[in-house]
Amino acid sequence: MNLDYRVSFINDQPRLLALSEGLELVPALALDIETVNWWSRQSERVALVQLAYREGRELRVAIVDALARLDLTTLRPCAKCAGCRGKRLETRCCL
Repeated sequence: MNLDYRVSFINDQPRLLALSEGLELVPALALDIETVNWWSRQSERVALVQLAYREGRELRVAIVDALARLDLTTLRPCAKCAGCRGKRLETRCCL
């Protein structure tokens, strides 16, 4: 089997914004996180956000450095209603 895939490392806001804009058209998305200090509830932090999705027939993987002081809310779609899939929370579409 010959897989066609690309891995992107995201550690700055412009790349994160470009990624989030591209994800608006993705019908399915796999998400995983890695944390540091997982043994302590008070100091546990998300360190990496890993996203996998298809773009056409190609597999894409994005690894986001969550410790790089990025505004990760750009990745959060509005989850309040199905009619605003792809819109961001700041649009206040259904809040």
